[in-house]
Amino acid sequence: MLYDKYLKIKYKIVCNVQLILLYSKYKFIESWKLNV
Repeated sequence: MLYDKYLKIKYKIVCNVQLILLYSKYKFIESWKLNV
């Protein structure tokens, strides 16, 4: 049960990291387009 809880938390963290990376990548591309 505790392990299951840990996996859910880990999964949430991984998803959040993926979203942050995707968002920052998008923002970087947008700013790059504006500069060019």
